[in-house]
Amino acid sequence: MGINEFGNILAVGNGIADSSGTTVAITRQSPDFGQTWPTELSGAFNYLGASSCTFKAVANAGQTLYAAAADNANQVPGGQQNWLIVQSTDGGDTWMVSDSFAQGACNAIASDGSGNVFAAGNFTLNGNICPIIRKLVAGGTGWSTVYQNSVPGVGGLGIAFHPIAGVFVVGALGNGTQNSWTVLKSQDGGSTWTVADRYPSPYLAGSYGRGIAVDPQGNIYATGGSENYWITRRSTDRGTTWTTIDKFQYSTKKSTKPTGQGSSLSFDYHGNVYVAGYSGGGTEGFYWIVRKLPAGASSWQNSDVFQLLSGDTSEPSYNQSSILSANGGHVLLVTGHASDSVSDHWITRRLVVP
Repeated sequence: MGINEFGNILAVGNGIADSSGTTVAITRQSPDFGQTWPTELSGAFNYLGASSCTFKAVANAGQTLYAAAADNANQVPGGQQNWLIVQSTDGGDTWMVSDSFAQGACNAIASDGSGNVFAAGNFTLNGNICPIIRKLVAGGTGWSTVYQNSVPGVGGLGIAFHPIAGVFVVGALGNGTQNSWTVLKSQDGGSTWTVADRYPSPYLAGSYGRGIAVDPQGNIYATGGSENYWITRRSTDRGTTWTTIDKFQYSTKKSTKPTGQGSSLSFDYHGNVYVAGYSGGGTEGFYWIVRKLPAGASSWQNSDVFQLLSGDTSEPSYNQSSILSANGGHVLLVTGHASDSVSDHWITRRLVVP
């Protein structure tokens, strides 16, 4: 989710556009902090006749919006998509290609507040999926690669900026036979990168960091999953050291072995921390969950546990989830999807913070 230059809330994702089943990338806009959403599609986009296209994330860089997207026009064996970034200069009503190349996936995009835009994801090298970070300099028109690694891994899945410590990208890099949760850090605008945090799983399932955010005090939070657990970690010293502050599973049935992960983070005007993700599984399906850490506290609580239909999956993490703090932290919005017995639904949930 994001906010355009006119103050409208943006929710991005995809939907089926015609009877042939073509899936197009979609932008929806709300003019009143998520209270109402016009029924018309404000910014549908499809790439070169692709049968499936989606928006994953959106960032505001002054008067231009940038969206991380994906298309399946030339999908290669193994399901690798094409790297795609699009831009809009009219608040998200129309979009045009800003950066693209075959056999890659752009998963996250963010602006540093000075007009520089960073995008993170992966690309294919010698048949392996490897991490990549690209940058568009403020006022520029061409993207450049500022980080790539030949070590296989899912690459970047979330981006955040610290006012002193620089830019952070969370995702996973290869670690032996499995992927390992990794936070990368650059203090010089992306010219050089170091590993700020590695959180390998002790199990063969691997670990993945998916979302990252910086609170007003400069504390850095990252969330994701390790084995079957939802994990949230925090650094209070500008990314030098990290501590796991939440290890979580959710299930209402003893017969179900729960799994899940955190996906994105934000904060309200009180300083409370919110993490959106999913947990559950088995016959009960996945639950859409938002976890809350009250300001100054050490114990988490569930702020939202939701299923559109009991037993069918609801999760704010299809493609790339997002939780957005709006109206000065007085409103929180979360997007995702939920299933019922008939179809899959685009879902946005809203919390007014008292």
